[in-house]
Amino acid sequence: MSRSLPEPVLTALRTQLQIPAGMLQAGAQRVGWKVAASIPGVEDHLAPGGRVFGYLTSATELTPGQEGPPGRTAQLCAETELAIELEHALAAGADREAASAAIGRLGVALELVDVGAGSSMHEVIAGNVYHQAVAFHFPSPPVRSVPSPLSAWLTIGQTSYRTEIDVDLAAMVLEMTNMLGPVDSPAITRIRGRPSTAQR
Repeated sequence: MSRSLPEPVLTALRTQLQIPAGMLQAGAQRVGWKVAASIPGVEDHLAPGGRVFGYLTSATELTPGQEGPPGRTAQLCAETELAIELEHALAAGADREAASAAIGRLGVALELVDVGAGSSMHEVIAGNVYHQAVAFHFPSPPVRSVPSPLSAWLTIGQTSYRTEIDVDLAAMVLEMTNMLGPVDSPAITRIRGRPSTAQR
C-alpha cells in the first residue's frame, strides 16, 4: 500500500482491508476495487480531489433481478459510475503506456451507497466508503475508450441524474497501482450524480 498517503488515512485503509480478508476466507470472491474522491471529512486529509479506495467482493455484487442490500441503512443512494476492467495484471512501477495497454473494456456500474454511514474520516474509510452493493454492465462489443469529459445519465422513477467527469483512464489505473501495489481486477471510479429535470 502506498505510503504517500497521510498516516491517519493509511490506518483507516488497513482497518478496512481486514474485512475483505475475512469475507474471502468465508467463500466470497474478489470482484475489484472502487475509487472514491471528494468525500466529505476524508478530503480534509488529502489534496483537493484526492482519492481513496474500497474493496468489492461477490458478497455485495448484484445480478439481474436480485434484491439488495439487506439490513438497515441510514441514507441509501444510487450512484452511476464508470467501470474499468483490466485484461491482465499491472505490475507496480508500470508506466502510462503499460496502464493504457492493460485496459480491457469499460462499462457502467450502479453502486448503492449509504452516505449516512460514518461521520469521521476513519469510520468512512474503514467502513468501505459507504459501499452497500454494486451491479455492472459491460457492453458488447467491448468499449475501450470514452470521450472526455464523459457524461452519463441514470433515471430512477421520474428523476434523472447526470454525471460528468474529465476522464484520464491510464492515470486512474496508475493511481490504483500506486495505492495498492499490483492491480489485476476491475476498478470503478465514483462519479457523484447531480439531479436534473431532463427527461429520459
